[in-house]
Amino acid sequence: MVSVVKCWNTPNGEELVKLVRLIAPFALALLVLPSCGGSHAKKSESKRISATSDLVIVATGDSAQHRIGSYHYKRAHALPGGDYASAVKSFGESNSSRRDGILCHTRWSKLGLEIDFANVPGPCTVKALEKRGLWYGAGITSRRWRTDRGLRVGDSKARLRALYPKARLSGQGSGSTSWTLAHKRDQEIDLPLLVAVLRGDRVTAIVTPADYIY
Repeated sequence: MVSVVKCWNTPNGEELVKLVRLIAPFALALLVLPSCGGSHAKKSESKRISATSDLVIVATGDSAQHRIGSYHYKRAHALPGGDYASAVKSFGESNSSRRDGILCHTRWSKLGLEIDFANVPGPCTVKALEKRGLWYGAGITSRRWRTDRGLRVGDSKARLRALYPKARLSGQGSGSTSWTLAHKRDQEIDLPLLVAVLRGDRVTAIVTPADYIY
């Protein structure tokens, strides 16, 4: 497993461990991307995407405007149906979900999108996700998406550095590196808001981590 972050400016080792745990589940999901069905795998994935979804990732500025397409993940829990139902409204039904510790990795394969939901008791069923699921980060592996500055999966490290001149190397291992593109300061901890995962010289995933510790 490759953590998206390996070294942040934190005051002690305990906080560092918490932060690594915050992002580590996505490292495995995005870098390995197993082709597996979950407890609510569908025969076919819905092709529907909300008409307002423009396949842009916004993870800077006002947190209320942070979004993946039309999915405003920072305020989805306050909308009718909660976090998972809001994702379905934007992207259609997910095609699989699997549990990994406290998280349900839920995938929209044709969109190259995976969203983690926490607080789901028992199997990762649609009913459980709708009732209790809380957004806990997302990752994208399709070039169809772009950040609001124009970065896409497949872009070079040179383009990444040009678009995000303040990006910083935040993790490496197993042939991959992670670059924090945007972050926020919470007391004495830097929490990433947008991360790019690279293998070699190319972006292989764009991650919007959960900026809190569950």
